[in-house]
Amino acid sequence: MHRNTLIYRIEKIKEILKTDLKNYEELLLIQLALRIYRLLGKFLYHDEFAD
Repeated sequence: MHRNTLIYRIEKIKEILKTDLKNYEELLLIQLALRIYRLLGKFLYHDEFAD
């Protein structure tokens, strides 16, 4: 990935989330939310095809 692409994507994430990615508390909340989202997705996908 090109450096400018990475910078652009990070700026878009900051804009969408309306957050400062240098704030460690906010970063922790984002990480926890992403982990919960992924776990729920795995459980929902698994339950959907469990029958």
